[in-house]
Amino acid sequence: MPGKTAFAQLHNQANVVWRQCLLIGQRRICLQERRLFGLYRLYEETANALCCCFGRLKHDHSHIEGHDLFRFADNSTLANSYSTDRSLRKQNSQSARFRLSHMGNKHQFVSYLNLTRQAEPSVETVTNNQYTGKYNLATTRTTTTNGKSLAPTLYANYVVWLPHKQTIDVSGSFAWGNNSYNSTNNETAQANITSKAVERNIAVNTSAQYSKSLNGSTTLSASLWHNHNYYKDTYTGTTEGQQRLTTNQTGALAQLSGSGQKHSYYISAGLSNTAVSLNKPALQLLRAHGLLWRKLCFQR
Repeated sequence: MPGKTAFAQLHNQANVVWRQCLLIGQRRICLQERRLFGLYRLYEETANALCCCFGRLKHDHSHIEGHDLFRFADNSTLANSYSTDRSLRKQNSQSARFRLSHMGNKHQFVSYLNLTRQAEPSVETVTNNQYTGKYNLATTRTTTTNGKSLAPTLYANYVVWLPHKQTIDVSGSFAWGNNSYNSTNNETAQANITSKAVERNIAVNTSAQYSKSLNGSTTLSASLWHNHNYYKDTYTGTTEGQQRLTTNQTGALAQLSGSGQKHSYYISAGLSNTAVSLNKPALQLLRAHGLLWRKLCFQR
């Protein structure tokens, strides 16, 4: 065993490695270093609360050439030969996660908050076009776009171990997203085309499971779950419109399973209900429910 001075040096060195791992997002390397130093206790103390942040910045250029041929109802044709004069795309993204967990003798709690942001501040493409056939002219098209998205997610899981080999597992998550996209298309001798799309979505997922070990090889379990998703898209600019989509899924399952030296088996029965609503919240366009499965199988 090292002395107090040597142990303190290892302790400080492990802390430095941990901070570096947080900055570069390589937690696995950090844990390997900790094992080399033998500082398991330090890991247990810091693992209950963890916050990591990441970021990325990207620029790229591209060149495209092509040829399109259009045929109209009167059998006339229009050909378009195009090539990119210049193109520039800028992208950046950031992500942060805060994790909180607790482990006890008879229970376990894990939760995290994840924040993700992605953006394209500027995407500009200038294309030279040469039209022949029904129209003969040369044009320059400038397309500019930008977009961004924000998506926070909250997750929690709680597991409790009860007497007589019983377990209760409850999980839940909530995700919210906000995405926006803008584009402008400007071509010689043509009217500008503008578009703006905003998408908002919500996702809620919950589940609960109970299981009991009847003997060494037989387990009885029951589970419930519900998933809710909501999407709303709003379009403005040259063309305007709005769309809504809502989906709900609820289910329940009971299962008896077991295994022996030469075989395994399970018997399960479930019930599910799915509802989908498009643009009319009061109208359910699709509803399906019924007995999902009841199965008995043996494997050798």
